[in-house]
Amino acid sequence: MNTETLERLSPTQLYHRVLLDIATAAAASALGTSTNGAARATEESYVPGRLRESLLAECDEGMRRRLSSLANSAVAALAMQGPDNLAQSARKHGIDLSAEEALQISEHFEAKRNAVLSYQRGRELS
Repeated sequence: MNTETLERLSPTQLYHRVLLDIATAAAASALGTSTNGAARATEESYVPGRLRESLLAECDEGMRRRLSSLANSAVAALAMQGPDNLAQSARKHGIDLSAEEALQISEHFEAKRNAVLSYQRGRELS
């Protein structure tokens, strides 16, 4: 990923933007919308969030709503994936996500799920 971008974003912002980019590219593919090569970025040139922004900017209002709805649903599924599947999904949609980055993202969302479950269990016991 572009190192300048990494310095400006918190890890949470970064991880969410990466998942949104993957999900938006997948949604565009499912809806038959061309990405016009927007998704094709090398690891060094990839800027999290730019793919989603460019795809949404190119669509009319109706397609933008469909694309956003489908992509937002896909984010939940992507957040549940392990690092190998996440990296594979990213590559499939033109985002060069390293194994280390995929692991960090996967661990972040797993930690969030575990925190919610721990909180809910604590409330049930009190």
